[in-house]
Amino acid sequence: MLTTRKELLLGHRDSDGPTSAYLRAADGILSTPLFKNSARKAKFLRFVVEEAVLNNDIKEVTIGIEIFRHDYDPAVHSDVRVAAREVRKMLRKYYRSEGRNAEVLITLPAKGYRPSFFIAESSPLARLAAD
Repeated sequence: MLTTRKELLLGHRDSDGPTSAYLRAADGILSTPLFKNSARKAKFLRFVVEEAVLNNDIKEVTIGIEIFRHDYDPAVHSDVRVAAREVRKMLRKYYRSEGRNAEVLITLPAKGYRPSFFIAESSPLARLAAD
């Protein structure tokens, strides 16, 4: 029996582990005006976070095809690289303002598309991990 991407993500959302917290953190970020006003960048962030939670490879061409165009070619198109730069800036802006007290910090490295997740020391998740 094949499990769909949606079913796999639902399993992570329903768990008590860190992947559930990562998805909730992304949902919170994406619900802000900063991302609500930019559908493609919101879709980009959601896609890379979900791919990371599912432990899938995250490649420029995959993002390009999923988000921008079915014939995405990294040698010709720069949409993914530009969007990644803009999402990095948007995340920094979010964490400087309404996200400054967030329990989970999501970052996108300068080279690559796999987000990193950091749990704030004051978070209940951090206390659970320390036990």
